[in-house]
Amino acid sequence: MTTAIWGQNKVGLNFSLPLYQGGMVNSQVKQAQYNFVGASEQLESAHRSVVQTVRSSFNNINASISSINAYKQAVVSAQSSLDAMEAGYSVGTRTIVDVLDATTTLYEAKQQLANARYTYLINQLNIKYALGTLNEQDLLALNSTLGKPIPDFAGKRSAGNTRAGCRRG
Repeated sequence: MTTAIWGQNKVGLNFSLPLYQGGMVNSQVKQAQYNFVGASEQLESAHRSVVQTVRSSFNNINASISSINAYKQAVVSAQSSLDAMEAGYSVGTRTIVDVLDATTTLYEAKQQLANARYTYLINQLNIKYALGTLNEQDLLALNSTLGKPIPDFAGKRSAGNTRAGCRRG
């Protein structure tokens, strides 16, 4: 008796190699290179902007310190002038207009001092923002410096702070 074994095996291979795609691969490589160059330029531009902001804010802080010192002296001088005008008014050598002018000068000096302090604080925040280090604590410290009571963001209120004292905006 003869036993016959019949089997059938098939092996297949499918291979596709496009010989010409109309320059698509080459154009995709060039597009990727241009995208890389564009992204690099954007990064460099952002870096320059941050450096410029930090330098500008640093210079503004130094200028603000000088302005604050000058305006403090201006307030002292204006207060002395007002005191002298009031003394002169009380003895009859000055008019009420002189006293009012001196009062106006004092309040203008105080306003300029407040503006210089505000500019100083804003420039400090600008540096922290540009460096990416500005956080909630910085804003809480700023508000306490400005005398604005604010609620604690953790859900509890800080001692003495109320929501009525907060400004939104």
